[in-house]
Amino acid sequence: MKNTKLFMFAACTLFLAACGKQTVKIMTPPDASNRVLFSAEQLQSTLDKAGYQVMMQQGIPHSPILK
Repeated sequence: MKNTKLFMFAACTLFLAACGKQTVKIMTPPDASNRVLFSAEQLQSTLDKAGYQVMMQQGIPHSPILK
């Protein structure tokens, strides 16, 4: 029983370490108000502290899905 718990702990730890953090893109409209820009900066700061790679971009997203 002890070996099973140890194995499960090791497997979960290895799995979580292998996942890694993803890149997050924060998009704001070109005519965003100061409040929206401030909120986006606060979100970026929080995500940076959590270990995510954050990209901020103003404008309309270019995606073949969005038309």
